[in-house]
Order: sequence, then structure tokens, then C-alpha cells
Amino acid sequence: ATPTSVGVFGSVFNSGNYLLVDGRNLSEYLNQAGGPTRGADASSTFVLRANGSVVSNLQEKTWLNRGLQGSFESIPALPGDTLFVPEELDKTTFVQHAKDWTQILAQFALGVAAFVTLTD
Repeated sequence: ATPTSVGVFGSVFNSGNYLLVDGRNLSEYLNQAGGPTRGADASSTFVLRANGSVVSNLQEKTWLNRGLQGSFESIPALPGDTLFVPEELDKTTFVQHAKDWTQILAQFALGVAAFVTLTD
């Protein structure tokens, strides 16, 4: 049986499977899912085809090298496509840094306390 949907997952506002409509391109399904979130790495978006092949945004820019004319999002969607928008990896918040440093300092303090106790 031929798939009747296109999946959109990752850093989008409403992940899920969307009904396949002939003539729609990848960007229309991305828009239907609410588009990429603020923490998304939209430049690394890729689509996994039902036949197992992968087409990535980075591939399209490298191979076509035609700017907007060769846009990844303008590729027609095929039955069973799964579009994935990854999270930006190097994006960290102040709270994450503070938590990491708090844990490091707490471990250091425990180590110093143990050393002082053992040397007395």
C-alpha cells in the first residue's frame, strides 16, 4: 500500500503526520507543522524518503549551488516522506551553564571537605 501521509518531526511546533496532497512541496508541510522553533537548526533539515534515501538541506546547497532556485523546501513531497528539523546543538542557555557550574563547584567542595577530613 502506498503511504498517504508526510511526517514532520523534530524542532517544529506541531510534530506529526500530515495528509499527502499532490503538488505540495516540503515547505508547505513544514508550515503546516507550525514551522521551525527558535532552537531549530533549519539549515540542517533533511527528509527521509520511503525508499530509504535521504535528501538534506546541506546536500541541496552544495550540489545545486543556485541559491533560492535550488531550495530544499521547494522539493516536491513524496508519499511516506519524513521531514526532520534537528535542534541546534551548540545552543545553551544561561540556566544550563549555571547548573553545570553549580554541580562542578559542589563536587569540588565535597572533594576538599573529604581531603581535609582525611588529613586531620
